[in-house]
Amino acid sequence: MPRFSVAEARQWGDQFVQFLQDTGREQESRRDALRSIYNLEFRGRTDTKIPNFSCILYALRVTHRAQVHTESVHFKKVREAPEARGAQAEFIREKHGIEIVSEHDKGNGHIRFPAVAGEPQTVTILVQNRGAEAVTLRQCQARQQSRELSFTDEQGATQGQSLLLHPGGTYPIQVRCLTTCNGYFYAVVVFEFTKEPDEPFSIGRYIAAVAESQMAKDLGPSAPFQPYQASLQRPVTVITEDGVPPDSSLKNELEREIPLGTYRYAKSLKDTILLGPNASDSSSWAAMWSLLEAPLQAENYRQKFQLLLHLEEIQMEVDIRRYDMQDVPMVQDRTMLVLDVPGVAENRPSVLKGDHLFAHLSSERDCSPLVQYKGYVHSVELEKVRLGFSSKLQKKFVNNLRFDVTFTFSRLPLQVQHRAATLAMQRGLSSLLFPSASCHKSLFTGTFQPQWFDHKLQANEEQCRAVTHIVTGLSRPAPYLIFGPPGTGKTVTLVEAIKQVWTCFKDARILACAPSNSAADLLCQRLIKDIPPRYVYRLIASSRSYREVPADIRPCCNWDDEQSCYVYPSKEDLGRYQILITTLVTAGR
Repeated sequence: MPRFSVAEARQWGDQFVQFLQDTGREQESRRDALRSIYNLEFRGRTDTKIPNFSCILYALRVTHRAQVHTESVHFKKVREAPEARGAQAEFIREKHGIEIVSEHDKGNGHIRFPAVAGEPQTVTILVQNRGAEAVTLRQCQARQQSRELSFTDEQGATQGQSLLLHPGGTYPIQVRCLTTCNGYFYAVVVFEFTKEPDEPFSIGRYIAAVAESQMAKDLGPSAPFQPYQASLQRPVTVITEDGVPPDSSLKNELEREIPLGTYRYAKSLKDTILLGPNASDSSSWAAMWSLLEAPLQAENYRQKFQLLLHLEEIQMEVDIRRYDMQDVPMVQDRTMLVLDVPGVAENRPSVLKGDHLFAHLSSERDCSPLVQYKGYVHSVELEKVRLGFSSKLQKKFVNNLRFDVTFTFSRLPLQVQHRAATLAMQRGLSSLLFPSASCHKSLFTGTFQPQWFDHKLQANEEQCRAVTHIVTGLSRPAPYLIFGPPGTGKTVTLVEAIKQVWTCFKDARILACAPSNSAADLLCQRLIKDIPPRYVYRLIASSRSYREVPADIRPCCNWDDEQSCYVYPSKEDLGRYQILITTLVTAGR
């Protein structure tokens, strides 16, 4: 397998960025989506060996052409030197009255037409002489050509044969695309001419055929991209009319041991960020940057993580504004108003039962004082959000009334994380978070000889070793970390370890947390295959619709059929279960 230099990988990376621009996907930043486009479409254009996706990302990052993060990639616009821009303009410019035209012209020398996998597609490019003198077309030559594209013409210009173009004359050249798969197929075509007594000249075109699946078309943009711009808001007096929150679908018997603070960031922190390092008083910036760059240790654990959480919240306040809506209608449904929110089904934005948003009449946006109405989310069904507003808005509501809508986000996850950062050192967790050594002493007096629940796991030595180390507690006091790329059996290993702990230590209490409801559901489903549900308790937040809970875990979750609501049992009642499964945020309760 060939190795590529950084310069070579960067060149391929630049071509990939150009490919994204040519296919209208230059705004795509999700790393997984970009990897799929690169592997499934871009690499398939040529038989030449080219670098893998990680290689071009590395090259673009070290040459400062991209910012690469764990889940996203942001390509920087490369500023072309004036001479490069001039050469590009000269390459595609019409000369001596010669024009290269097509009904699929996209501007700036690009011709792009649609194709269908398995069906030949042919388009025509016309070479026209709009001048007053005859010009000779010496040849039409394709460079950097995808194998799916071919070029033909009647008099052989594509084979190097010359022909004379008289004034007003037009000569057609056919471009044919035949592909067995979806993708982007590209060629640079150079038309070479002579005209006595002038020097020979050439005109170039970038030609591409795009074959897309129906899914790709369905997922395409529904409107031209509008970059987010934070609006400059003038100070205005706001009067807020509170709305109607949903009836509590929670019976809470869980004692609150430790209060949950608000943990608001100081206004001075936001001012420091807005002013930047070049402010007249840059000491605040220097202090903040010093803490961010300092190595994480027990002494700065709380301060460092709380600063990071404050910075995250400030960014969340910026990001949520991207979803604000103007001049949108609502529909009345009895005592509720229903708002269509495109993207809410994919958590863009995230809207849960009990959350709230603000709305004011579009016709009053310039009024002061501005009356805004606080609407509480009663339910979310696909892209429709049912909201409870005040009776004042209900009474004035008429069809086709337009609103400006401002979204908010729940601070509960941030508050729980702040409290954890504060309590970590107070509760003596330094040996857990900053372990210096492991005890290497087993909890078993003899050899651990498990009866495996998942017999397939026995064939994998690393998974068996991980389960053994977890159950015997050899890493104590350090936590035992399981890591690896998707599909390597992390969940299987974790589930087997929990089952073995439950089997070997009858007095053990296991708290199994996952980042999302779906991941926590999966843990529960895997565990109750071998562990009776009476030992397992799936604690679900009240914001989740019971209809979304999988049927097989409902018997062991905290839904009360008689009261038709979720229940948070007391600590004493929770202690009766050996395995408690919940999300990380709900665990903070």
